[in-house]
Order: sequence, then structure tokens, then C-alpha cells
Amino acid sequence: MHERIVLLGGYGQLGNLIQETQPADIKLYAFNSTDFDICNLDQHKLVYKDLAPTTIINASAYTQVDQAETEQERAFEVNAHGPALLAEASPKDCRIIHLSTDFVFDGEKQTPYKPNDITAPVSIYGASKLAGEEKLSTLRPDSTIIRTAWLYSAESKNFMNTMLMLMAEREELAIVNDQFGTPTSAAGLAWSAVAFCS
Repeated sequence: MHERIVLLGGYGQLGNLIQETQPADIKLYAFNSTDFDICNLDQHKLVYKDLAPTTIINASAYTQVDQAETEQERAFEVNAHGPALLAEASPKDCRIIHLSTDFVFDGEKQTPYKPNDITAPVSIYGASKLAGEEKLSTLRPDSTIIRTAWLYSAESKNFMNTMLMLMAEREELAIVNDQFGTPTSAAGLAWSAVAFCS
């Protein structure tokens, strides 16, 4: 039986690359926030019934980190309630891959974080993503949760492309040095997510 993937958040930076990475023997159905309301239980049930996915990749999220501080309800609705509905409506034999973030940590650790490290988000965005992880883990403990950070790709808006643009325009750059991260190739992550489905 061929793999059938439902991809939520299918037209963001990662979602577009997952679509490009799709092998010929995998049928992929990509949805964006206009096509699919992750906060609508009936829509979850209808799509999963019609398409009978073997894997659901959730790359959708409310990602406006600063704006989440004033739009807390919306951030939790999309990042926490949405994954809970996904878990509730998805077929029990369907694999779930959920994309999360390093913002579930407080950033104080001086060495790389490990999956079992204590979470301590310091922002609404991080708290909402952690709540989504917890709901998904409770309802579907067999889910795979991937925490990623600083995604970059050639075409999308991201830190790497911003720096390249500024370097092309200016002789000197003034960059804050109070944040440290591990840039993650969106193409590499897309390949890994699809490979995990095989």
C-alpha cells in the first residue's frame, strides 16, 4: 500500500520543501490555513475520512512570536487546541509527525538541549507550542514530535536570507549577540520528515 500523507501547513517554508521532496510512490495532500482550519474538528474528521492518510505531518502553527504576546488566545487556539483536535480525529493506525520549536525551553542552558530536558518557555509562543506537544503526547503518545529552530532555505524569509541581503547592501552590520541558535536546513528537515514516512 502506498503512503498517503496529509500535510498541514503545506505552503509555509517547510511545507513547500516537503512537497518538493515528495517521492513518486507517496501520495501527498497539502493544505494551507485557507483550505484547512486546524481548529475545526469537523474538518479534521472529514479530511481524514475522505483521504485515509497513513501519515499526518503537522507543520502548521501560529508563529508570530512577538505578536503572540497580545494575541494569546489565538496562539493557544492554533498551537495547542489544533494539535489536540488532530489527535482526536486522526485514524488510530495513522502516524503523526508534529513540528514544534526550541522555544519550549528557556534558552539558559549552555550546552545543546536534549529531548528530555526540562521545558520552561518564557514566551506565549513557546508556552502555546509546549501545550500543543503535551496535548498531542497525552492523546496520541505514539506521535513523533520534532523540535526545530532557526529554519532557513534559499527562497523564504528567514534570518539567513536577511543577513545575506544586508551584507550585500552594507559594508558593516550591527547584530545583537545575546541570542544563540542552531540554524536548521528546511530542505534537510523536509527530507527527514518524508523519509520517516517510508
